Amino acid sequence: MHSSGFANLFYRSLEQKPGELRVEVDLNAEEGRTGNSSANKKRVTIRQTKQVNFAVLRAWLNGQTSFDNGVLEAISE
Repeated sequence: MHSSGFANLFYRSLEQKPGELRVEVDLNAEEGRTGNSSANKKRVTIRQTKQVNFAVLRAWLNGQTSFDNGVLEAISE
């Protein structure tokens, strides 16, 4: 088990695929409970679906470019 340092979640990394983050979160361990119950273990998968161009968004927020499709894509994704 590893402590993520974020909200004291306890997790272990699972097999990874490109563009994915897979972890198993043990909510019992996070609460300080002991035992071998798997009822409070949750698997979480985060997949990359699209890359957002933050440079375009930053330029628009700084008034360096006009609102166009690139800015709209950055906001809506």
